[in-house]
Amino acid sequence: MTLDTADGKRSYPESEFIPLVIRYTSQTISRYKVETGLGMNAAAESTRLVSDESKPSPTLYPGGFACCGSRLEPLNLDPIVFKPFVKFRLQPGKRRVYVTADQVFPWDIQGESEEHGKALETTSNILSLDITPDPGWQKRELAAIREKCGLKPCPELNLLSTPEATIQKLKVIDQCDCQGISFLPSEYESAKRTMEEWIRDPAHAVPATAIENLAEIRAAMSRPEYQIRPDYDAQKGMDFSRKWLSAIAGEKADLVRELCAALPNKSPAARLATKKSVCEVVGWEPTVEAAACGCPAAR
Repeated sequence: MTLDTADGKRSYPESEFIPLVIRYTSQTISRYKVETGLGMNAAAESTRLVSDESKPSPTLYPGGFACCGSRLEPLNLDPIVFKPFVKFRLQPGKRRVYVTADQVFPWDIQGESEEHGKALETTSNILSLDITPDPGWQKRELAAIREKCGLKPCPELNLLSTPEATIQKLKVIDQCDCQGISFLPSEYESAKRTMEEWIRDPAHAVPATAIENLAEIRAAMSRPEYQIRPDYDAQKGMDFSRKWLSAIAGEKADLVRELCAALPNKSPAARLATKKSVCEVVGWEPTVEAAACGCPAAR
């Protein structure tokens, strides 16, 4: 498992995403296969980046869920080139990175990789990179995102953490009520404070995505261990997801109670819109009280 940059460079400004490429080979014929069905199953999306940064930079991995496909290729001396969907930047300085993955399987595997036992975890070589400072890059990046996406979600926005970027994320949530916005730990306190002010403001309608985001932030702040997802492992991943979703559901239940208590103090228009948001959240959360604010039972 050989790691390299896709463009062969070893120096990047801190503002630039670093493209990676992995080359898989085997000196023994008919011994291993590698899963290459990118975007189709968990094995192909198991790549995880490790760097020597004391405070790791934000990393964007594939979203959604993986399912329904497998593309196993035999390994030999001819490299199988794999471009992992990992978007990341690094902080200035001399940096060292490597990746791990669970893409390699024994030769005798049949059918789809998802139907079989744990893959063989592999670790790449260490890649040394020189990251140069680029003052003001987040400001320029935010301006480009605003021009490109306006008040709609952009995945790149989630990788920014300046106060101006936090304000932009909150605007998207408030005015678009769109899925796809997330906050970094350094933004939690500011974002939490603003969305809680929306709840108390008589004239402010609280969108459903604000309830979702605020519940996630509260869950992460009260349980710091959930701010870092464990290295890819099927069982660990399921355990992590189960506990994380349970924590979020508990926070949503508390938020629904807060919102229902705040409704009488809101203006008619804000009350109607906020109740609609609450009922939308309740409708998809069986663990949240069905009768909250007069909402129908969860579907």
